Amino acid sequence: MRKYIKLLVMRSFLFIFLYIPSTLSFSQAQEAKGRSFEVPLSGESAFDKVIDLALKEDFFISNVDKKANFLQMNNLSYKNKNGLVSNGERLTYNFVIRKKNDSTSVVFLQVRIEDNLYKNYVSYYVDKGVTNDTSYYYPIIKKLNQIIQTK
Repeated sequence: MRKYIKLLVMRSFLFIFLYIPSTLSFSQAQEAKGRSFEVPLSGESAFDKVIDLALKEDFFISNVDKKANFLQMNNLSYKNKNGLVSNGERLTYNFVIRKKNDSTSVVFLQVRIEDNLYKNYVSYYVDKGVTNDTSYYYPIIKKLNQIIQTK
């Protein structure tokens, strides 16, 4: 019995020592994946441009906090990826705008994916979490840059 407990304790320590360094390297890798970018606007102007993007592209704005410079919006993507099982995806975009200086801001973006699945005449969503796939980030960043260019 003691050997069993000792083995469990050793496995727990091994797991902790392997898990913590891997999470630290993962968080550093996320910062380099193009999910934040600078815009040549003040914080308030950048926030207004993100709202303009949501209105122009018919996103559903689900949460706005101008004091925190946070905006959350949703969009449905009807990609039929899995044949008859998937109806597409619900994408949630989280924008946080931070002022860098008087004429520049940094926009941070997160994209959360929920698969819309269909089974036995019931449609439901399965949370896939925040994605690292750049194909979800670049189109929205490109559209935001186009809106920023049109003054």
